[in-house]
Amino acid sequence: MLNTKASETPAFARLLKAGSEMCGMLSLQSYLLKPMQRLTKYPLLLREIHHNTSPDHPDLHDIETAWTETAAMVSRIDQQVQDEEMRKQLLHIAGAAHGRFLLLVPFFFFFF
Repeated sequence: MLNTKASETPAFARLLKAGSEMCGMLSLQSYLLKPMQRLTKYPLLLREIHHNTSPDHPDLHDIETAWTETAAMVSRIDQQVQDEEMRKQLLHIAGAAHGRFLLLVPFFFFFF
């Protein structure tokens, strides 16, 4: 999306370039990706903590809960990302069809 906007708007492209130069040549996309990459590591970290925690440790239940909740959260986020990618593909296909069919409900096409 940022690349599309940058190609459509020269001023935005200049802003992205200037920001990249000020931030050690890292792009805005790389900064936006960092939090997502961290989120996916939390369940792995908590799993390792869980496996290395004594069964009689008072925090074991809380560690287990944190592990399962973060894993579920990452799974939901992954599903939302996949859903958005599918939506973009459907819109691209619909645009390429030049109005030959009507997309009324996601995944249901009505031809006419």
